[in-house]
Amino acid sequence: MTTLTIENPWPILTATAGLVAFHIGLYTLVGRERKAPFVINDIFPVFLLCLLVAITTTAAFFMPAAWTSYALQVAAAIFLTALVVSLVVVYRTTIRFIYFVDKINLFHLPLVRPLKRFWSLVNPKPNYSNNALPIDADLLRKILSVLSDFGLDLSKNSPANQSLSSIGVQVERLDASRKLLVALSAAFLRHENFVQYVTAANHPIDFIANLQKEMGQDWQARAGNVIAIDAYSSHFAFIDSIYAKKDRDFAGTGARLIQSKRTYAGIHSASSAAFKLFKTNANSESRKPALVIYEFTGALTDLESVEQFRIFLRHVIPSEKLWGGMLTVFVESGLGDNEWRLLKTYVDIAGDVNFLSNPETTMEAGR
Repeated sequence: MTTLTIENPWPILTATAGLVAFHIGLYTLVGRERKAPFVINDIFPVFLLCLLVAITTTAAFFMPAAWTSYALQVAAAIFLTALVVSLVVVYRTTIRFIYFVDKINLFHLPLVRPLKRFWSLVNPKPNYSNNALPIDADLLRKILSVLSDFGLDLSKNSPANQSLSSIGVQVERLDASRKLLVALSAAFLRHENFVQYVTAANHPIDFIANLQKEMGQDWQARAGNVIAIDAYSSHFAFIDSIYAKKDRDFAGTGARLIQSKRTYAGIHSASSAAFKLFKTNANSESRKPALVIYEFTGALTDLESVEQFRIFLRHVIPSEKLWGGMLTVFVESGLGDNEWRLLKTYVDIAGDVNFLSNPETTMEAGR
């Protein structure tokens, strides 16, 4: 058995080098083959711990003899911490790719998830998730009226005689979509339904302030039906303290705020959390219709790969259509031609809203 002493510190240094090499190989594979470079950020804490191991072990050579054994024990403890962090990082990366979520819990362990899914299939009792109420005719007419007010030509693809489940909008300026989203949200709230707002464009306080103004005296009674998911701060706010202050301001609006973790998997997990909050607020076995907004989620391609955005689109739009009772609205800016065509392929209606070149709102049917 090899003993870790000042005369023989190589076992811990070799193990540390091996751990570093393992992570380099893993994240080279993840970043290159799985097109998820942003996940590589998780490697830095492990590298820092490994550097601390090397520094502590090397420093032991310059310490008094009475201190060297303690220094090596500290180095071993740091290395053990690096191993535990590595386990968490690798497990989280695995969950991100297999389940497209960024939440570590027991339900994602082997056998647990299949058993949970099996139980949901064999249980005949209808539950909240699968008992969605459709968008009623009155609300659908209001939605179509709002879209028409923004210049959408429904002559080629009118959803009046069929269910409308998704809309795609491309804008040149953020304020070009704000009025449309506020009008749609107000329509859902006035019918006592839910609104879920996901944004990677800026802090959600701006949208909530506009919606609060639009709702007027009705806001207090409907604020609890609004959940905003902040996917901006975790990606673009960095250490600017103003966003924490805006979180505090948001708490006073009556709406609820969920902080999304990084990556598209993080947004997906935050959306699932919002779904559960709606269930708590519903106090019913029936799931009310919900407007689900994804604003500028394509911005994450500056940090992740565009392939991850395509995966996000391919999963979210069809899945929410199958769950039923949802109107999914994607608002994007600066999408590449391939991504815009993909979005138009999946949604029922797609178009451009442009206040930059035309003072009048213009929107053309994309399909």
